[in-house]
Amino acid sequence: MAFEIDASAFDTEDQAREGGRMQPGTYHVRVTGWDDSFERFDKIVATFDILAGTTPEQEGRQHIEYFAVSEKAMPRLVMVTIAAGAIKPGEVKDVQPGDMLGRELFIVLDKQKAKDGKVYTNITWDGFYSMDHPDMASVPQLIESMPRAEAEQSEPVVEEDDLSDL
Repeated sequence: MAFEIDASAFDTEDQAREGGRMQPGTYHVRVTGWDDSFERFDKIVATFDILAGTTPEQEGRQHIEYFAVSEKAMPRLVMVTIAAGAIKPGEVKDVQPGDMLGRELFIVLDKQKAKDGKVYTNITWDGFYSMDHPDMASVPQLIESMPRAEAEQSEPVVEEDDLSDL
């Protein structure tokens, strides 16, 4: 059985190899999936939609991250839920999937080598930042997702012309 394969977007084999993988960078994302049912995996599976970021042409893509649920890995879950605003520092709360869905935050992706030698692009251990974190001020954001006050500040100022020069 034959099927069409479209490799027209790649000039080299190496480009094709990297083509399906998210590129390293810092991204403004929205949580669109948070599966803690443990039905398919023994981890929480989070889906992040890329809204904007430091690496071009990644907008509109998705990154899926797997979070282990163990004493050793719990600090990472604390970081992502605080950065997303689902929980506040100092708070104790049962976080439900609905508490995470639709939340926006910044993530930092980097290439990481697994024990089997394969290279993956994953969120760094502590690569979660809230939307108002000062370290993220220079990272591109999707304007429609900015708080209204920030969006108003970033709109161009148009001065009225009295047409006196005509």
